[in-house]
Amino acid sequence: MEMKKKDVEKFEDVWAEYHDAIYRFIAYATNYCDETMDIFHDTYIAAYSSWHSLNHYGARKVWIYTIAKNMIIKHKKDKLKLSFIPDVSLLPMDNREIDITTRMDMEKYVEPLEEPWRTYFFLNVVFGITTKEIADMYGLSHEMLRKRIYRMKQTIVGKMRQDEGDKT
Repeated sequence: MEMKKKDVEKFEDVWAEYHDAIYRFIAYATNYCDETMDIFHDTYIAAYSSWHSLNHYGARKVWIYTIAKNMIIKHKKDKLKLSFIPDVSLLPMDNREIDITTRMDMEKYVEPLEEPWRTYFFLNVVFGITTKEIADMYGLSHEMLRKRIYRMKQTIVGKMRQDEGDKT
């Protein structure tokens, strides 16, 4: 949708009013990583593209911060949309001590999990990301995710114990 010159000027005025604060907001949320400028740029494009949706009598600040927040979440989702069994070298140093047979046994139980649940499981169990953070990133119910991961852990541990008993 092509904007009229006066609308472009109004948008530029709103952007000029908030762009420093938006940049700081994004930088703080991303811990000043390399992606800060990418997210800032995507926020500008999204705000420009959705300018027509702004109720011009409404809260411009809330509108533009909401766009920035959504861009941060989108980038975090895109970054963490991984579907894999992590390599031992990716684990924190204290977890690398797990012997290879234990790791292979664990993979045998985790591999059958359906996506995206396997990804959520690894983000939580292997990478230590809280269920609250995962729920926020993927737009899920925190309680539902927390309970589902808990049940997955219980099921995997139960199967491992059952197989351990079968070996003896």
